[in-house]
Amino acid sequence: MSTARAVCRAAGYAMVVAWLAGACGSGRHAGDDPAPPEGDRDVVAAGLPGHAGDRAAHAPMLPPAVAAPAQPSPEPTTPPAAAGSGVGAPAASDGARRLLGVGPDEESVLRALALATPRRIRPVGTTSVVLKLDLGATIDGAFKPRTTLHPLGWLAEIAAYRVARCLGLDDVPPAVTRTLRREQLRERIDPENAAQVSELESAILWDGDLATGVAIQWIRGLTPLGLEREHRVVEWSAWLSQAGGPVPPEHAELARDLSNALVFDYVIGNFDRWSGSNLGGTPDGRRLYLRDHNLAFASPLPHEQSERLWRRLGRAERFSRSLVITLRRLDAAQLSAELARDPSLRDRPRLVAGWVRDVLRRRDAVLSHVGALIDEHTAARVLVFP
Repeated sequence: MSTARAVCRAAGYAMVVAWLAGACGSGRHAGDDPAPPEGDRDVVAAGLPGHAGDRAAHAPMLPPAVAAPAQPSPEPTTPPAAAGSGVGAPAASDGARRLLGVGPDEESVLRALALATPRRIRPVGTTSVVLKLDLGATIDGAFKPRTTLHPLGWLAEIAAYRVARCLGLDDVPPAVTRTLRREQLRERIDPENAAQVSELESAILWDGDLATGVAIQWIRGLTPLGLEREHRVVEWSAWLSQAGGPVPPEHAELARDLSNALVFDYVIGNFDRWSGSNLGGTPDGRRLYLRDHNLAFASPLPHEQSERLWRRLGRAERFSRSLVITLRRLDAAQLSAELARDPSLRDRPRLVAGWVRDVLRRRDAVLSHVGALIDEHTAARVLVFP
C-alpha cells in the first residue's frame, strides 16, 4: 500500500471515530448530523471505525490491522479420544447453540461428528472428495479428508465454523476434526459405490491407513433457493440497498442472512459462495445455510478473488447491528482461543496466527465500509437488522 493511500485511510478512520465520539458526547459542532437515536448508541459506544466521504475511495486493499495484539490463549482441555477414533474430542462447548436455533445441541453434534462410528459411507462430492457418514440417531456427517487437490481445505472448514461462532452466526453447521480408517472406507462404503473405492483412496492423503479431515453436520432438508440466479440477485440486492424500499417482512430473516453472508465471506476470504450450489436454505425459504468453506483463508488471497469479494460486499448497504458490534469487539486473543478449541488448529499455531491476522485485517475493511455508510446515511438506516 502506498504511503499516500495509508495516510488517506488513517485520516478517514480518525474522522469517523471522531464523529462517533462526538455524537455520543455533550459537545457538538455546527453542521454535525443529529445525535443518533437511543438505539444507535450501543454502536457508537463500540467505536465503529469507518471512512468519511465518497465510498468509491474504498479499494479492496486492506487497511492496517488495528486490533489489540494477540495475548496468550488459555489451553483448553481436550477429553481423551474414544477407542479407535484417532483424535481427541473437541473441547466442550456451552451446549446451548443449535444450527438455526433448532435440532440437537452443538456439543452433542460435535462429539458425534468426531467420535461416532459410521454405519454406512457414501461419496457425494462432485469436484472434491466428500463422504456422507451415516452416524445413526439424529445426525449425519459430511467428511472431507485431506486430499491432494485441497490439502488445507478441511482446516479451512473448521476455521470457518469457529469464526462463525465468534461472530454469533447460527447458520454455519458445526465442523470438527475426525479420522477415518482405510478399512472403514472399504467395509462401510455403500454397495452402489463400491467401484469408487480405489479412486477415493488415490485422492486422499493418508497417514498410513488413517485419513484425517473434517466432519461437518449434514443439513437435512437443505433446499436450493436459486439466490445466485440473475432475477433473484436483483431482488435481494434491493433488500440490502439504501436505494431499495423496506424489506418485505416475510423476507426479513433471509435478507439479514444474505447481508451476514456477504460480510462473513469477505472476512474469511471465501470467494466460492456463488458458484451455483452453496446457497441452500430451509424448505420455506426463510433462512440461509452457510456451508462449503474449503477454499476460504487463502493466504495471500489472489488479487482477482479479493476484487470479487469486495464487489460482492459492496452490494450490502444494510447490516445486522449485533454482527457489526461483534465484529468491532473481536480481537486476536478471542479469535485465537476459539480456533484453538479444535485439536488440529491448536497443533498448527503458525498457520492459525496468519489466518487470525488476515481475518482481522479484512474485518477492518468491512467496518470501514460500514462506517462510511453510517456517515452518509446514519446508523438507523444502515443497521436495520437485529
